[in-house]
Amino acid sequence: MSFTNKPKEVKKAIIYTRVSTEEQAIHGYSLGYQEELLRLQCQKDNVELVKHFQDDGYSAKTFEHRPAFKELFEYILHNPKTISYIYIVRWDRFSRNVEQAYVEISRLKALGVQIKCLEETISPNDPAFHLFRALKIGEGQMENSRRALNTTMGIVRARKEGRYTGPPPLGYKRERSSGGKSIIVPDENATLIKEAFEVVALGIYSIDAVRKILSKKDLKIGRSAFYKLLRNKTYMGFTKVPKFHEEEEYYIPGLHEALISEDLFFQVDLILKKITEKNCIPTGKVKQREEFPLRGLLICPECSRNLTGSLSKSRNGNYYGYYHCQNTCKTRFSAHFLNDKLDDYLKSLTIPTEVSELYMAILEDTFKSNEGDRKKQIQGLKERIKDQEDKIGRCDDMLLNREIDRDSHSRMIPKLKEEIAILRKKIELQESSETGFMKYWRFGIPLLSNLSGFYMNANVEIKQKLLGSIFPAKLHFRKDSYRTTPLNPALALILQRNNGLQNEKTGQNLFYETLSGELQIAGIEPAPYK
Repeated sequence: MSFTNKPKEVKKAIIYTRVSTEEQAIHGYSLGYQEELLRLQCQKDNVELVKHFQDDGYSAKTFEHRPAFKELFEYILHNPKTISYIYIVRWDRFSRNVEQAYVEISRLKALGVQIKCLEETISPNDPAFHLFRALKIGEGQMENSRRALNTTMGIVRARKEGRYTGPPPLGYKRERSSGGKSIIVPDENATLIKEAFEVVALGIYSIDAVRKILSKKDLKIGRSAFYKLLRNKTYMGFTKVPKFHEEEEYYIPGLHEALISEDLFFQVDLILKKITEKNCIPTGKVKQREEFPLRGLLICPECSRNLTGSLSKSRNGNYYGYYHCQNTCKTRFSAHFLNDKLDDYLKSLTIPTEVSELYMAILEDTFKSNEGDRKKQIQGLKERIKDQEDKIGRCDDMLLNREIDRDSHSRMIPKLKEEIAILRKKIELQESSETGFMKYWRFGIPLLSNLSGFYMNANVEIKQKLLGSIFPAKLHFRKDSYRTTPLNPALALILQRNNGLQNEKTGQNLFYETLSGELQIAGIEPAPYK
């Protein structure tokens, strides 16, 4: 009887190598070196190497974002009972998350695949094997956690020094200071960012209308991102110190240049809060048409309901616009006629030159008294800087005279220097920022000087908001005339329209028009849009 030895079946294996971008830059882990070690180990174990999967530049925190590992798993699924082993150099090449690592180990084990790691020097049959493996996998997670903590501590430390970390916000770019440290400085979008805050602060445009206006000037930003931009305190020169351990997040004056003043930021913030207040009357989602800027501002003389606007087709196929009531009273007015007469009225609202000059002189004096004399403020800040510098000199003298120890000196000097940096930043802002008067001059006077032109060139949404500020109440059209409430005394004084101002209760017209006559004007009142 003869016996034939059955040849031993050669098992098959996959090798997996991985390196992250950070590890490549800092530690210089070589993918080629990993592959070489794994191929040699397969030869030593008499295992057939059938496939090599490699993740180049991917983190080991998760498995979801590693394309090569996904391909590895798919390969095993499509080749069942073919692969016996996956070879890795170290466990941190496989995963730096203990929980996820054991989930993947179990999934592979269910498919009959065992992971072999070159840093495991004891047999799987040894009772200490599982403890050794858990410690090795845990080392990677501990290293990641320590690295993340060090990074966070570095960010917090930099932020406490007033330095902005992370990707710069829109309107800034990153450069190196003379000391070699990374800082953010205004870029080509800085002027548009400043304009965004100034236009929103006017309260005339909706937030999205401002965004669309600026998008035509190549400031490309989404709606939600634009709202976040308007709430970003970085633009007024502050840096956020993030929450760390028991310390809540807070803001400190930053070392970067502010694009806007604190007053302008909080003025915009107030407008944003009013938009989100629960007690605000919600705006109806009605599609506005350019033909009907008065829709929603006119009251039916019969039933006191809001007049709407729509187009009516004539017998010859032409369309004509009408403001009309949807109630049974059937009230209807020609939209073209009412729009034209209102345009004529707005053209008549101009500020006399002598009144404009006097008004601006009064405004300038008022703003100076409210904001304080800038030169005096700057001089006061310089005196405070000198006081801090004197304190530094006294601290140095006390150290030389051994009145204080070096530790106390080291604690006091940085605080004093930080205060000096903040004061110098305030001087820089005072010298470079516009006064409230300059901002008012830039937006207020041109608007009042060309009210009709601004109205004619605006879209229907802006037209309605502008009319809502001119007319504090709904417009009543009765017996060929408009009626509304008294004018704001300030605007009446500016326009010198202080005669014959009446209101709805008296039954007297503020301005009167007939179907064949000309417009007789009494005045208008600016008020918040309702």
